[in-house]
Amino acid sequence: MWKKGIGIIGLAFAAFAAAAAGTSTPKGFTDDLDAAMKCAKENGRNILAVFSGSDWCIWCKSLENEILSDDEGSPFRSGLGLWLKDWSENARTNMAVETCASFRETKLRPFLIAQMDPEGKATPEERKVLDASIDHIWGFHGFKQFGDRKRLVEILDRTARPSFAAFVKACVEKAPASDQLVAWLEDGRFAGEDMRCVYWTLRKNFGFGSKETLARLEKAGVDEWLLLLWRMKIERNAAWAARGGGYANTVTEEGWSGFEDHGDACRAAFRRAWELHQYPEAAYFLSELGPFQDEVFLDVTAAQLDFDEFFGDFLWYNCYPRWCGSHEKMKAFAERCYETGRHDTMVPVVYAEAMLRMIDDAGENQEAYLRGHPEELDRILEVSLPQISNTNAFGQIRQEAGTFATLAYSVKGDWEKAGETFRSFGHGTFPSRMWRIIQDFNRWWTIWDGISGSNRKELQRLHAMFAAGDFAEFLKGAGELRARAKLDGKEDSYMRWMEISARMKTDFPAGKPITVAFPKGNATWLAYGGAWKMNGEYAYCGGKRRGGDNLEWDVPVPGNFRLEIEVGPHGDRDEWSFDFCQKPADQALYKAGDYPFLMLRFAKDGATAVFGDWNEVKDGGNGKPVAFPYAGGNVRLAIVYRDGMASVFVDGAAEPLVETDDYARILRRVGEGTFKFNGSGARILAMKVMSLGGQSGAEIQDRGGL
Repeated sequence: MWKKGIGIIGLAFAAFAAAAAGTSTPKGFTDDLDAAMKCAKENGRNILAVFSGSDWCIWCKSLENEILSDDEGSPFRSGLGLWLKDWSENARTNMAVETCASFRETKLRPFLIAQMDPEGKATPEERKVLDASIDHIWGFHGFKQFGDRKRLVEILDRTARPSFAAFVKACVEKAPASDQLVAWLEDGRFAGEDMRCVYWTLRKNFGFGSKETLARLEKAGVDEWLLLLWRMKIERNAAWAARGGGYANTVTEEGWSGFEDHGDACRAAFRRAWELHQYPEAAYFLSELGPFQDEVFLDVTAAQLDFDEFFGDFLWYNCYPRWCGSHEKMKAFAERCYETGRHDTMVPVVYAEAMLRMIDDAGENQEAYLRGHPEELDRILEVSLPQISNTNAFGQIRQEAGTFATLAYSVKGDWEKAGETFRSFGHGTFPSRMWRIIQDFNRWWTIWDGISGSNRKELQRLHAMFAAGDFAEFLKGAGELRARAKLDGKEDSYMRWMEISARMKTDFPAGKPITVAFPKGNATWLAYGGAWKMNGEYAYCGGKRRGGDNLEWDVPVPGNFRLEIEVGPHGDRDEWSFDFCQKPADQALYKAGDYPFLMLRFAKDGATAVFGDWNEVKDGGNGKPVAFPYAGGNVRLAIVYRDGMASVFVDGAAEPLVETDDYARILRRVGEGTFKFNGSGARILAMKVMSLGGQSGAEIQDRGGL
């Protein structure tokens, strides 16, 4: 099943039809350069030089899998195959979750609290710590992996022993817990599916993967399956430690050798664990080494269909083009999940996630793609809606399914159903990986919050006007609604945002200034990869969603306009930054980093500005810094665009900070797009934008400030 690669690093030289040289090289190839050159000369053929073992080279991996591999073909190897496994009788988890949660609250929690606080003297604050420890250690992530309700309750009942309470107590007190851990496992003599429950309790904490603890557990005679998972964790960590976390070209030959050796040890432990019990946790550990054979996924899902953690790993490591997959393979995977029809599990919902990931990875606009493929929108609704009303579906799946369904209704333009669907599943917040899939998710969230509250019918009707491009009627209706109805915070945030956007389509072309209000105490805080808030509304900006993205639509470029912004440090920051760029609509250009970027840096001893391509100045290295005075506090910036030329003025200065031919050349590289703001430790206090029309440069600079 497992085949050692033909070389982690270095060169392997091969000539088609050359005789094997008595090595591990596949039949028909050779790693003897002289033999290859001789064969090539005799037969008039070219030499194929194979650079093998790269973890980033798509074509190298495709060559290895499809040409050099002597394994039997995978059902996915062509990227278009379908699974032939029968997935009809092995789904076990959704039906167990409700009972799991009930058991935790009615039996397990009181038992553990009594063990940790036998005299009932814990203060309210101490009780919060105890409760939190139980939620963390014995949460629903493990519950949902097990079998039918009755069997799961029996498993939990056997594992909830007094020695476990002592273990939890040590963890709560942040004391060394290895003694209590070993005592619990030794006392319980757990075996079979009990060990799965133990795994999910320990999976991220408490020395899991510690060599010292493993030695003690081996001496105590703990079940071999758990010891093998412990060994896998040790070897997997050692493999990545040997390789390092950098790009492939930064890894040494010794690093590759260590990665391969420890990886082989991890795979050997997996094979033995799979022989003992066909539980999916061992394969889940294995998957984090990188791409694995498709057959492993088929074996795991044949044993337990809805082991949901494994679906994400297979999609990432085996289907993405960067890991030797393809967009065709991603689509085939999505369609097979849909075809199961098992709405009593989370499997069909994976269709929606896989399709959106495929569209995003291909660099296509998701809305445009889905509007052009209405049958896929219908499928997203078909797989998502059953989970929202499924009382046995655990919370995360219900939220994800609700998000997909709401998105589908929005793309269809059915704002009434979008608002009602969003309201129906109690969104709270969304799983973090969803922010990386759905383009402009901050925008969708603000809209959905706005059209699902107490005034939802009116706001749904107004948003339909906005979506149809009837911006003047939207503004009229919004003003009338404000006059007669009380809006809650989310509705007010939605109205502020959409009204500004509508004015950009009406007042801005007419030459009227557009002002964005930031209420006192609710200024936008820009921080890389952090949370920011606009008009009191928080939004998560992790991953590629940088702080400030929600302001992109405020200023269309190219065009003639004047943008004024007042910015300042967040809190008492001594050093902070504010950056803006012209984000191109062309995704290829945007991903290449070949677009204009201006970085402003503020410190106690002054400030500097660096301009150039993003790739040139992102590290502050290649651009030419321009110094300008800064005495602390807030700064007023005026950015004037005219005919592809931008001028930046600071604090009302008569001379521009930046205005060069090179600046204009880079700006003109972007045919169309938007302005994007970012920063570190910065906040926006006020913003105004106005169209310039046919005014002269002097008239532009004389326009009023903020």
